[in-house]
Amino acid sequence: MLSRIDRVTASSLGRPINRNYCENIAITAGGREHMLQIASLYFQAKPWEAKDMAEVMLDVAKTSLRVMQSDLDT
Repeated sequence: MLSRIDRVTASSLGRPINRNYCENIAITAGGREHMLQIASLYFQAKPWEAKDMAEVMLDVAKTSLRVMQSDLDT
């Protein structure tokens, strides 16, 4: 089971699951700025309740819209 979790978190750069990572993270390495695009991965053992997943998706949608708005403002 642990190796499955490791494979899942590899795509989110080892970050915890069930978190919204829609905002990119900028880091500087080698004198250049790089954008990390971390996957927002949601997993749990039992099936998601519709209300719970709706709350997650609403948060993701609001974050995405805020990010796109900031791109339009520049």
